[in-house]
Amino acid sequence: MKKTISSRSLVAFLVASMAILACQFTVIQPVEAQELKPCQVTVVIVETIFAGKECVCFSPGFELYNPNDKGVYLSKFSYELDVGDYYFSGQQIPVSLYIPPKKKASFVGALPASWAGMSLWLMQIKGISMAQGMAEVVPLWKVWGGKLFNPKLKEVWGKAKAQSPEFIFTGECEISSDGVTKAFPYKAAWTM
Repeated sequence: MKKTISSRSLVAFLVASMAILACQFTVIQPVEAQELKPCQVTVVIVETIFAGKECVCFSPGFELYNPNDKGVYLSKFSYELDVGDYYFSGQQIPVSLYIPPKKKASFVGALPASWAGMSLWLMQIKGISMAQGMAEVVPLWKVWGGKLFNPKLKEVWGKAKAQSPEFIFTGECEISSDGVTKAFPYKAAWTM
């Protein structure tokens, strides 16, 4: 007894065979993660939040622009500050900030400056005495709204001319999107 294959069964068999063969030869192209562009960091303001005898505390306002075609998350942000001859160590801020594509986001930080630290810094980099360092700190300390920290400097304080050098922030910001994380250095300036 001969068995015949119906035309429907033959068509179904051929379609299934072709589908299996097509799956075997399909090359799946890996989707490359789009390269992340660095966010542009701007310092929009530096406010004095406290000015006393021993220290002056600043609050820098940072604004980040996301030039990418997709949203990114800012996960880490660090900064250090140079003002004229002075260096102030900053901090690393663990943040969790979403920045939409082609949009801006902002946040604030805080940074203390002490006349003693500034004077010691000058002693180290210029090789001068503590008294000379304190006298050199006075003009900047005065413009920042700090109080006279040593009565022996009253005459220097009275003659001091205000000076406002740029606040130069340098650091690194870390962004992530779609499982890709990258850290980028930045430099931004602000003038009083």
